[in-house]
Amino acid sequence: MSNLNRLLLGLVVCLLCVTGITESGLANEQKEKQGQLEIVGVPAQAVAGTYYTKTDVFYADVRDIEGAFVRITYDDLVIIGRVVEWRRKDNYLKVTVDASLEQKDMNIIADQIEYFTEEERLLAEGNLQVTTEDATVYADRMVHLEKEEKTDFFANVAVHITDGKLFGDHFVIYSAEDRMEFIGSFRGEFDR
Repeated sequence: MSNLNRLLLGLVVCLLCVTGITESGLANEQKEKQGQLEIVGVPAQAVAGTYYTKTDVFYADVRDIEGAFVRITYDDLVIIGRVVEWRRKDNYLKVTVDASLEQKDMNIIADQIEYFTEEERLLAEGNLQVTTEDATVYADRMVHLEKEEKTDFFANVAVHITDGKLFGDHFVIYSAEDRMEFIGSFRGEFDR
């Protein structure tokens, strides 16, 4: 098999795995998280992404193509950005440059978003803005654990709620409990 054929076969395998066309074995009853990858707005002759067959890494960089972006969808989670690194073996996705995430109860804008699919753990940092039904949170970085429905915000945290603003260095949202928690010193400004 030629190197070109191997590369094409590897790319097809990669894209099949990204789009969720996988089967679980008979002994394995655990269902894998379904995903889909789209590269949008790239001219026909432009290189949009690269798949490395030996390392099983997919990389896309469309930051220099006006209007182009990469969209990754996992069930109800949509991550968009202009530079993407996906390490399939590690169940790891990193999105930078105009990175954003949309989920049923949370929207995120950040310089960088990392998602560990197997752990259902999300990290975001840099110019971070998170919007939920109850608040808009600004911080330097965050850690979101999907299974626990817990989100920690760290450093320069500003929480904007309906009738005020709260400021501190560590803030936690417990989504399932509709509860917010401040850790350490914080201050607030409230409307009358």
